[in-house]
Amino acid sequence: LFREQAHAPKINKNAVIDNDLTISEINQIKKGASHIRTGEATLPATALCLPPSPLRSYAYVTDTKPSPAYKMMISEVDLLYHESTFADDQAARADETFHSTARQAGVIARECAVKKLIIGHFSTRYHILDTLLKEAREEFPNTHLALEGETFPI
Repeated sequence: LFREQAHAPKINKNAVIDNDLTISEINQIKKGASHIRTGEATLPATALCLPPSPLRSYAYVTDTKPSPAYKMMISEVDLLYHESTFADDQAARADETFHSTARQAGVIARECAVKKLIIGHFSTRYHILDTLLKEAREEFPNTHLALEGETFPI
């Protein structure tokens, strides 16, 4: 699981000009202090900063069968990579070998309210991956195949 950490706020350049801020005042604002000047109103740091970018998150689940043990950790991530070694007709085999089916990956993505699911770690028995993608998408429509060379922005 990877969760992006919050960054120092970005100062609005127009606020710097409009309020004639000094470097010292800018540094104080970045640390969350309010900008105060004698004889002037207090300006909260939020009024002088650009809105923060949303923090991104990524989780991957491989070589494991579905388990409630990891669900809370991956809840609401932006991007989940989940193994999908087998199709539904091989669910018993998946369980025996501690792997997951594509449908199980889709269910987990839905239950954990993730934004995007990438499935991979496919058994070599599948030369065409359409069935795996279809089964996962039946449970979680925003599913994509992890194919060599593909990139997925978060």
